[in-house]
Amino acid sequence: MKNQITTSHGIGSGDIAGILGVDKYNTPYQIYLRKINNEPIPDNAYMKAGRKLEPVIIDYFCEETNSIPISSSQVLLSNKLILEDRIIFVKNDWQVSQIDTFYSQESFRKSKIKNFNEWLKVLECKNTTQELDEPLDSWFAQHQWQLNTCDLRFGEIGWFEKGYNFKHREYEIDFDFINICERKGGEFWFENVLKQIPPAPVNSDDILAMFQSHIAGRYIEAVDDVYNEWLNLKSIQSQIKELSVTENELKEKLKLVIGNSEGLSYSEKILCTWKYDKDSIKIDSKLLKESEPDIFEKYSKIQPGARKFLVK
Repeated sequence: MKNQITTSHGIGSGDIAGILGVDKYNTPYQIYLRKINNEPIPDNAYMKAGRKLEPVIIDYFCEETNSIPISSSQVLLSNKLILEDRIIFVKNDWQVSQIDTFYSQESFRKSKIKNFNEWLKVLECKNTTQELDEPLDSWFAQHQWQLNTCDLRFGEIGWFEKGYNFKHREYEIDFDFINICERKGGEFWFENVLKQIPPAPVNSDDILAMFQSHIAGRYIEAVDDVYNEWLNLKSIQSQIKELSVTENELKEKLKLVIGNSEGLSYSEKILCTWKYDKDSIKIDSKLLKESEPDIFEKYSKIQPGARKFLVK
C-alpha cells in the first residue's frame, strides 16, 4: 500500500516533507519511530478517501490535459522493484518512491522521441477540504522526491478541493531543492535511523511519545526568553477569560429570545440554534461495581492518565 515504507526500504516520498519540517501531520520523530519499528503510516478516513478518489483525479487530469495514464506496472524503468503488493522505485539503498501514476501527452506519445525523460512524467494525486491557489509545500516536496527517484524532469500535482473542484500544476525538477532534500534525508537516514538515535522533538506530541511519565518534583529553571513566553501566555489567558464572560452573557441574552424555538434567524439566514441532544444511555459504573463486581472487573480496563498542562 502507498507510503507504507519500512526501515529496509529507506526514505520514501511520503517521508521527506516531514523530515524537512513542512508536513504538519508528520514530524521527524514520528517518522523515526515508524522506521525503526517497521510500521506503516496509520491509515485514516482522509487517506482512504484519497485512495478512492485517485482514479477519478487521474481521469480528470487526463481529460483536461489530453494525457495518457501509464501505471507503475507498465513503466519499464530499470530501478523498478516489485515488493509484495506494491511497486517502488529505488534511486539507491535509501531513496525510494511510490507513484500514483505516470503519464504522457498524446503529442509526445506519437512522436519518435526515444528518451523517456522527455515524455514520461509523474502525476501525484491529492484530495483536500481546503481551497488552494498552489499545492501545499508538503505535496511539492513529495513530488520532487518522486521525480528525482525516477530520474524524470517533469510532472504535475493534481488535486480535488472539497470533492469536486479539480486543479493541477506542472513542475520541473528543482535540483537545488533536491540537494537540500538529499542532505536532510541522508542525515536523517544515516545519523538517526541506522544509528537508532532519535531526532529532537518538535512538538508536544513528540514529547508524549518519548516519555511515558514525568519526573515528579523536577522543575526546569526558565531562562528569560521562556519566562517572557509564560508572561505572554498568562496575558492571553486573562484576555480569553474576560472575553468568555462576555461571550456567556451574550449567549444568555440570545437564549432568552429563542425560548422554546429551535433557533434564531435574520432575513432568512439562520444565526444560531439551541437544540436538545438525543437521549443517551450511560452505565452507572458505581452501581455495577457494587452489584456485579465480577462483570465490572471483566469489562474494565485501565485508562492511562493524561498529562495536563496547567499554568500557575
